Amino acid sequence: FWDGHVATVLSREDMRALCRAIAGLFDLSEDCELAIAADPRAADPGILDFLRDIGFSRVSIGVGESDPDLGENDSIQSVKMTQQYIRRARATGFQSIQADLLYDLPRQRPAAFHSALDRILESNPDRIALSCPVCTPGEFAAGIRLPHARRPAMDTKLQFLAPAIERLVQAGYVHIGMEQFAKPQDDLAV
Repeated sequence: FWDGHVATVLSREDMRALCRAIAGLFDLSEDCELAIAADPRAADPGILDFLRDIGFSRVSIGVGESDPDLGENDSIQSVKMTQQYIRRARATGFQSIQADLLYDLPRQRPAAFHSALDRILESNPDRIALSCPVCTPGEFAAGIRLPHARRPAMDTKLQFLAPAIERLVQAGYVHIGMEQFAKPQDDLAV
């Protein structure tokens, strides 16, 4: 689920009923962990409290891009907005918070990406996932229509990824594999 869609498609009562119905279909253990993906741009202020109240314990937060060269992309959210959302999730009691960062977007500069990564590290998420959108012509990635000829080149991807891996390992994250990182005490690392 994206919490923005939950807020616009399902009422909170419907969401509560959906969670009860799912729990009725499965034999969930007492320590079952429920995770949800969140978009800070679409979330109303009380959604995190509501999600914790109905049993969600993990949240994955999409990180917006603050590079002004990306122009009029409607998926842009400030890193500051993301940092505030991470702090709210932590204060709400989510046991694990993941930050999801996209890299090698059209017109995105490696320096701006690495600056955003450093700022997200200040928020101390438990997990960080990096991903590079690979789309066929006409598909959408993070709200961005990729030009027909746009394909991520490996050397360009490495300008983003190699320094990010080094920075995350230096910050104490375990490189789980591919583009996934977690703090050493996180269940994913353990």
